[in-house]
Amino acid sequence: MNRIDIVMTTYNRIEFTRKAVSYIFGRTKVPYRLIVVDNNSVDGTQEMLLDFKKQGVVHHLILLEENYGIHMAKNYGLSLVRSEPYYIDTDNDLLCPDLRPDWITQLSTLMDKLPNYGAIACRPQVLVGRGGDEFKDVVGVKEFNHIGAHLRIMRTKAVREVGGWEKTWSANRNHEDKFIATALQNKGLKVGYAKDIRCWHIFGENWGYKSIKREEHGHNEMWPPSEHWDTIIDKFDQKTWKEK
Repeated sequence: MNRIDIVMTTYNRIEFTRKAVSYIFGRTKVPYRLIVVDNNSVDGTQEMLLDFKKQGVVHHLILLEENYGIHMAKNYGLSLVRSEPYYIDTDNDLLCPDLRPDWITQLSTLMDKLPNYGAIACRPQVLVGRGGDEFKDVVGVKEFNHIGAHLRIMRTKAVREVGGWEKTWSANRNHEDKFIATALQNKGLKVGYAKDIRCWHIFGENWGYKSIKREEHGHNEMWPPSEHWDTIIDKFDQKTWKEK
């Protein structure tokens, strides 16, 4: 396949970013270009990203002089995208899986089969606030009203036609995933999570998150049990998603 652009937005959380970039570098086999837009990190992330760029691990780097917020960071990244028909949109707390064929090839193949979808994300090990057997009897993709930037493949032309993200200069979160999903849906396109293309969402006490227990948020069906990433990462084979 042709080269595909990956846009990652970052703000602090240096160890998240280090792992996210390293996983993409080690586990992406198709030609790609990694574009990183940093929202004025102050924890050493910018220096690390500059080093990654010197090594050729990051291909295009934008270091914003202020924290302009996630919407504008994603719009900056979109302005640099050159790949068609798709590109990948992600955040700095998502780790791609080790798959054969690789994760981008699998996502692209899925999108090719589903022209009515504007965006499909990898399925994370936890969807906070969702309960029940969300993926029971699903084939391919489970449609949702909106999806996170979980290594999300998007139709480049469609994202541009809806104007990208909100033109707001705010460092608040501002529901950017809901915003772009609604824009695509208003265009007549669906969004969803791939059932069988997985990713790791970093969270847990070792990373500064409050403890979230499985029984507290009602997850009954997640592909490993929905525990902290830092407590389960070594328990599961990332090719089969089964306990070792």
